[in-house]
Amino acid sequence: MFSRISIDPKVCHGQACIKGTRIPVHQIVLMLANGDTIEDLLESYPSITREDVLACLEYAGALAEEQVAPEVSKKQNVPIDEIIAASLAQKLFEIIPDPYLEQRANRATGEGVTAILSQVPDVPPEEYDKLD
Repeated sequence: MFSRISIDPKVCHGQACIKGTRIPVHQIVLMLANGDTIEDLLESYPSITREDVLACLEYAGALAEEQVAPEVSKKQNVPIDEIIAASLAQKLFEIIPDPYLEQRANRATGEGVTAILSQVPDVPPEEYDKLD
């Protein structure tokens, strides 16, 4: 099922790694979670491919489904499929650029932003929202 992931007790103390490397899956997932892009990872680790990075996400998703999601699902009374789909959609949205949003961003002007912001009421912040 995970042809790009290997678990070998002799490599990285048996942690799941990208096959043929000593790069742990958790390292890739954590780097993505902390804002690195797939391109950043490919530059940092020239021996891996985009498919390897996506396999790490797939592997992490499968672990979440088996171990984390059931507990969260039970606590929050939300179906496991919804938790996994929402998590995956959020991560994919962060790492795969949306052409529509890029096009909209390129069309944006300072005047348009100012016009939109001028519609926001000018009220003092609530006590808990004030900056110190």
